[in-house]
Amino acid sequence: MSLQSYPMDRQDCTFQIHAYNGIHLLLEPWFEWIASAPLTTDLPSVHSQFQIYSVQIRSFANSFLDTAEGKGCAYSQTECSYQPWKCGLEAKDDETCQNYVGSCQHQTANCSLVSANATANTYTSLEITLFFSRLLSSHLFELFIPCVTIVCLSWVAFWINPAAVPARVALGITTVLTMVTQATRVVGMPHVSYVRAIDVWVLACQAFVFLALIEYAVVNYLMNNANKAKSQLAKAKSKPAVSPTESLPRLQNKSNVPGKPTYHGEKVDISQKDQSVPSSVQTNLSKLTAFLFNNKLEKAKSKEKSVGKDKASIIDETSRVLFPTAFFFFNIVYWLYYYDHF
Repeated sequence: MSLQSYPMDRQDCTFQIHAYNGIHLLLEPWFEWIASAPLTTDLPSVHSQFQIYSVQIRSFANSFLDTAEGKGCAYSQTECSYQPWKCGLEAKDDETCQNYVGSCQHQTANCSLVSANATANTYTSLEITLFFSRLLSSHLFELFIPCVTIVCLSWVAFWINPAAVPARVALGITTVLTMVTQATRVVGMPHVSYVRAIDVWVLACQAFVFLALIEYAVVNYLMNNANKAKSQLAKAKSKPAVSPTESLPRLQNKSNVPGKPTYHGEKVDISQKDQSVPSSVQTNLSKLTAFLFNNKLEKAKSKEKSVGKDKASIIDETSRVLFPTAFFFFNIVYWLYYYDHF
């Protein structure tokens, strides 16, 4: 029993009937609907997960003296494909019946073990194989559609203002926890050592919901950097202008000998009574101070533009298109591979 494509899997069940002493087993199905004696069942608590879509009937003969592995030679083989058909009863119009109708293909072959006189060493077998397909409707309403709803709900966060931290965080965590709870439904399903189709679906939906929460973590990080840059710019704008004379460096005499102090290699004559800075030096330093202040202001503005709300908005706008598109293509690949491949 292979469950790799569960719950889109198809299973088969084979059983054999053996006969000895020359008895030839042969079964040919036929269809005839008798309205006066319909088939009725009373099993309201039984819900089958499968429906029969094909039946294979094979009659073959073999010998006890045959040491080779195999099923001997087949003298009759029938393959029937069935489709469920609901019909109304004449006696009670409000009731419905369900029987299987279809077409069969019969094949006969000459088998030496059958044509010859039967001996005690030969025996015949009737092999019937039923092919089932699992009903997907219950899984669609219990697992697949709820998972799609949860994933789509996580995308609503992309349209919420990034500044609304409680709203976006609550929505992201709620969708993640709901998806984890939804994944617990898989626990009651058959357990195998390999990956099933239902496992791929649940893990993919969990990944989409988790990535939506991570997306807001990145957006919030960029928003915090933008707020820091904005506060630094506000402080720089509100800071009073520094007087050029206040920003002048102290003139020192580095020569350790009596004489005139120097500034950038020039000797400056400063008396004890008048220690004012020469006008040329004062003008140059004033220009330098203004240049440094403007340069710092421009850097703060450019940092606000580059790290600011623009990047966060771009990520949100991109996610509004990227996440639904990626989930749409995932569904196409998933259903084409599992539903048609198996």
